[in-house]
Amino acid sequence: MTEESVPEIQKWQRLKSTTVFEHPRMTLVEDDMKLPNGKVIKYLRQEYKGNGGVIIICIKDDKILLQQEYSYPVNEVLYQFPGGRIEDGETYEEAAMRELAEESNLTIKNPVYLGWFYPDNRRTNAKLHVVLSDDVVVDDSKTADDEEFIISAWLPLNEFKTKLKDGELTNYSVLAAWALYSSTY
Repeated sequence: MTEESVPEIQKWQRLKSTTVFEHPRMTLVEDDMKLPNGKVIKYLRQEYKGNGGVIIICIKDDKILLQQEYSYPVNEVLYQFPGGRIEDGETYEEAAMRELAEESNLTIKNPVYLGWFYPDNRRTNAKLHVVLSDDVVVDDSKTADDEEFIISAWLPLNEFKTKLKDGELTNYSVLAAWALYSSTY
């Protein structure tokens, strides 16, 4: 597709918003939206309040830190990179250090920012930021989150790439974070 052949896409116009469900972890909003063709529709989205999340890629001695955690909505144990929410007042580097310590008793120094992506651009404006570190040390002073039952393991990079190729890595955050890493390194 050439630049000349790309039609201009018109943005939608929000006419009204109504909160339909509120919970400490989620707020659902229904918007009345006017489409470019003039039609008015209802659109359900998750209102995001916060600073986004962070995903941490740790590589050391030709190994990558990969975790396994049960995911209730899909009823599967999925592979993931460490990560979580950026709390109020935290930078993505501080969040990465805190989340990694909470999930794996590891800490990182000198995180390198790789970029960000939308985890679900159809339903929320939340962003996930990706950082990389190859300076990882054990930190036994941190305690795990009560809701997280996570197994962390260092996997040789060639095994990680085989899992990727064989379709064993299905978590969007792993795939998107690895795409950012791969485009840089």
